[in-house]
Amino acid sequence: MRRNCYVIFSALTFYLAGVYRSNALMMLFVAELFFLVGMFLLSRYLSGRLDVRLELESDTVPKGESVTGRVWVSNRSRLPAAQFEVELEYYNPEIAVRGTKKLYGYMAGHRQPVKMEFQAASRYCGILHVGIRRVRVYDYLMLFRGRSKKVEDLRVLVFPSGRPVKIEADWNAAVIYPSGGEPRPDMPGSQPPELYQIRQYQDGDSMRDIHWKLSAKMDQMMSRQFAAESQCTATIYLDFRKSGDEDIRRLDAFCELSASVLHGFLDAGREFRVCWHDMEKKSGEEKMIRNEEDYRGMLKEIILCASYSGGAGENLKEMPEVSQFLRPDETILCLNMKLQLFLDQQQLAHFSEEDYEQELEKGWFSG
Repeated sequence: MRRNCYVIFSALTFYLAGVYRSNALMMLFVAELFFLVGMFLLSRYLSGRLDVRLELESDTVPKGESVTGRVWVSNRSRLPAAQFEVELEYYNPEIAVRGTKKLYGYMAGHRQPVKMEFQAASRYCGILHVGIRRVRVYDYLMLFRGRSKKVEDLRVLVFPSGRPVKIEADWNAAVIYPSGGEPRPDMPGSQPPELYQIRQYQDGDSMRDIHWKLSAKMDQMMSRQFAAESQCTATIYLDFRKSGDEDIRRLDAFCELSASVLHGFLDAGREFRVCWHDMEKKSGEEKMIRNEEDYRGMLKEIILCASYSGGAGENLKEMPEVSQFLRPDETILCLNMKLQLFLDQQQLAHFSEEDYEQELEKGWFSG
């Protein structure tokens, strides 16, 4: 609008200069043209001298809460930037609609960077991408704006609320579960130090259990695991196989149910084992959950694996069956992407995206 008014005013000056044959008006018209070109070049110059950086206060946030971010803007020019605009974009890859937010500011030349804060939130669990879409810098009369497209994309893991639930069932006596059960003293390996297996080192493993010779040979840290350690754990298998028709609500429900089951076992004060097949790594994974830190680390794995879209509906046959994760005399709890909860192939519950929240409010499931 401003530019159109300026062009109309310049055209009127030129018309009057011709009608009245006025040299003064003609000189004014030429000055207006030079000024117009100067403002255009100024906007382009300032856009190239403005540096914009994005940072987030945290890379994780509970669902429904906002993550705080900051945009730092610095001016490498001696000329002041009368006004600039930073357009942010935030989205979940599973949702087609993308949110945008615009921040406005101004700054003098060669001054300290300007800080502008913003907040972004997601209604669903998953990966929230926050990035700078573009930066616009205006000239002093707001006639032109120079654009600078910034490719910067940060991600935030949106964690489920994870309200704890307990599973009431007749558990295998060889495994300790929240509902009860004691380890069998006659089980092989119940008296350490009988070796159960050697596996890759995981956070929390004791330095005494590291197999140094094998670690040097394989060029990675390997840990000994004893049978007595492995028998006194509950085992939960998370089946991340997708059929290809899962939407954001299904993925959100799966993450919430997984977190609730894990939180229920953690609240009972027992260690437990989580097994899954990582579709991106194409390998079976397992993690011991001993404390709140392990639990939050497992939430990251759930979000990343549930959000992985590659190979959906194609690698179903390549994934191992649940039985390949079983250990002798062990009962396993399984939750799949269809929101079905199984205990040793017996279905305990079948949830839906609409009713899972009501089911979680009960705080328990009975087998």
